[in-house]
Amino acid sequence: MESSVRTITSFLNDASSHTTDVLTIWGMAGIGKTHLADYIFKSHYLEFESSCFLEDIERRCTSQKRLLKLQKQLLKDIQVTSWMGIDNVKEATSEIENSLFRKRSFLVLDGINDSEQLDALIGTKGLHPGSKIIVTSKNGSLKKM
Repeated sequence: MESSVRTITSFLNDASSHTTDVLTIWGMAGIGKTHLADYIFKSHYLEFESSCFLEDIERRCTSQKRLLKLQKQLLKDIQVTSWMGIDNVKEATSEIENSLFRKRSFLVLDGINDSEQLDALIGTKGLHPGSKIIVTSKNGSLKKM
């Protein structure tokens, strides 16, 4: 685990503040992806303007209503303005995109199943330069993001 921590810390400390990076940690269940991501998050979240760790997305995101609940948790963590009036996934995605574009953010999205979940949680418009996202997944096709 020590070499993985060094590699990911290097990823987070990359001096390039003009890029946004996504790192995918993927593999079968039970190999320690969540534990590694949690350790990294707790070690580095204060280095960013906003941060959020969403755990067990695969299990918690089984319907649009549950997805909206996760989006609201993300919004609560990354922005100061009100998020309570949001009542649909599309509106929440738009608000997340706007928030992530304005602040250098660090997100850990644990247990992403597919690209649709990822798009709903971070959008597709882009992020503030210097932002970092760590995704954990059992889905090897997400490693190509």
